[in-house]
Amino acid sequence: MILDALDNARWYFSHAWWRDLMAFIRNASVHLPDGEHLLPPHGIVARVFSMQTKPQSSCQLESHRASVDVQVVLSGDELISVWPAPSLTAITDYDPDRDVRFYTPPADSSATFPLQPGRFAVFFPQDAHMTLIAPSAPAPIKKLVAKVPAHLFSA
Repeated sequence: MILDALDNARWYFSHAWWRDLMAFIRNASVHLPDGEHLLPPHGIVARVFSMQTKPQSSCQLESHRASVDVQVVLSGDELISVWPAPSLTAITDYDPDRDVRFYTPPADSSATFPLQPGRFAVFFPQDAHMTLIAPSAPAPIKKLVAKVPAHLFSA
């Protein structure tokens, strides 16, 4: 997992796809329409959506295998909790069509942090993550989640 300021993104990866993704994210604004945005030629899909944050008890804990999530809040803020996926109890089988597996949130504590505009988080296949947690009361949020094919990280 990576959590940092967008200004520091250049320090993480030197791949062309990373530079292209960060340029897209830096140019994204709250006016970017909801929906999927394809970033050719790398096969990265940026999903933009507007919704409400929720109480943690209403949020889902998930991980992915085929993609790595790069998440950015365009407006609003949220809390994100992260656990090591191998230590969790799955409540669904892995769904390759949706690239997702869901888990029962454990009773033990997680790493929890705020995600606000100007910061980014990266979740690798081993990082089960619960997003859209309301810091206090549920509130509107606009978010960009880039689905990066996992194989790009080893290229």
